[in-house]
Amino acid sequence: MITIKNLNFKYSGTNNYALRNINLEIKEGELAVIIGSIGSGKSTLAKCINGLIPHFVNGIMSGEVEVAGIKTADIDISDISKIVGMVLENPLTQLTGYGTTVEEEIAFGLENLGLIREEMKNRINSVLKLLDIEKIRYKDPFDISGGQQQRVVLASVLAMKPKILVLDDPTSQLDPSGAEEVFEELKKLKGKQTIILITQKMNIIRELASRVIVMSKGKIVKIGKPIEVLLDYKLLKRNNIEVPAETELLYKMNYNKKIMEMLKV
Repeated sequence: MITIKNLNFKYSGTNNYALRNINLEIKEGELAVIIGSIGSGKSTLAKCINGLIPHFVNGIMSGEVEVAGIKTADIDISDISKIVGMVLENPLTQLTGYGTTVEEEIAFGLENLGLIREEMKNRINSVLKLLDIEKIRYKDPFDISGGQQQRVVLASVLAMKPKILVLDDPTSQLDPSGAEEVFEELKKLKGKQTIILITQKMNIIRELASRVIVMSKGKIVKIGKPIEVLLDYKLLKRNNIEVPAETELLYKMNYNKKIMEMLKV
């Protein structure tokens, strides 16, 4: 579903590459989680997948990115957006301001697809229910909380039914209960849709991810199963990534090394 070969990217006006020799393949239906410290290249990689790089963001890019068998460099970003749905960290960057209600905000993208009214209505009702935002359907998207705005953005993207869903820290403005609700919905989508999730919330990775991709200084330094990555104390510490409390405890008790050896068997 997603194939990346020898990808390098440097933003205009900078000396260092934000991405260096990225090679990655994400299978259809996989839910891959990308973790890494600030500046590791996570968001830049997401922009390469959704076509913002090279079509919108200025810089020097080499290598190839394919989504659903199509090279992103060869098609317009408007066509890529029909394949790849993106949810950014700040919802205000994605709210269109179209109309005056949440319902109309979600309808904007659907109208651009040329869907019949009945299909639009069904999709809108479905995502409003999915994300538990039916009660704000007639409110102004700019008069609701940041957490609610993020859900509206996610609803707008899901309503478009993209083949690939990329989420860049989508729960950053949600309270713990709101974040948990979103992650619960992502669990339901697991296996049904290809999802790439960038997150700092280590506690949800184990049960949510198919694989975990660890990035540092523009490179992929590790790809593994959730438990394999989460228990690798030295890997997380070395790359300035939050170490789960359980991993910290196991390491101090000298169990961490034994467990890692067992996982390699």
